[in-house]
Amino acid sequence: MWTAARLALLVAAGLLAGCATPPRGLAASSDASGATGGPRSAPARTGQPTAPELAFLEGAWEQEREGAVRYWEVWRRTERGFEGSAWQATRGLSHRTERMELELTLEGWVLTPVLFDELEREYRSDPFPLTAWGDGWVRFENPAHERPHTIAYRRTGADRLEAWIVSREADGRTEKQAFRFSAMDLDGTETR
Repeated sequence: MWTAARLALLVAAGLLAGCATPPRGLAASSDASGATGGPRSAPARTGQPTAPELAFLEGAWEQEREGAVRYWEVWRRTERGFEGSAWQATRGLSHRTERMELELTLEGWVLTPVLFDELEREYRSDPFPLTAWGDGWVRFENPAHERPHTIAYRRTGADRLEAWIVSREADGRTEKQAFRFSAMDLDGTETR
């Protein structure tokens, strides 16, 4: 069954016209945030990934959290790389929260978040260069950014995508936010 929020999400993402969570074990150390090292199950690779090696991001992803808050991310390939869009719904009201531009530059892959307020005004963030990657996972970092400092994604199955955002506080503490997404079919159902 189509809900208005899902329909709006899929139309905005271009999926209806044919157009895409803390990684478990992302860190080689005990810090699963991905702040250091690569995933234990897939070693880090050198150089820059090709666009097909980043295609694991593509798809429509959904997560329901406690308190009836839902998050969606939709990733699709573009001429310059990939674009992700994020939405949040609380108490039946949804709004676009972010667009992520993942582009290959002369320096390598760069993820640039563009944040939206409730009135859809854009606020471009500082870029996050790719700092590590492997089969089915990628990590971007910008230690100079206010917060977060790290953004990481990992595909954990055919119908699962996980993401982390990590911030390091001035007192040395690390704050992590995890998102565990399930793939969505175009009919708006999860594919568990």
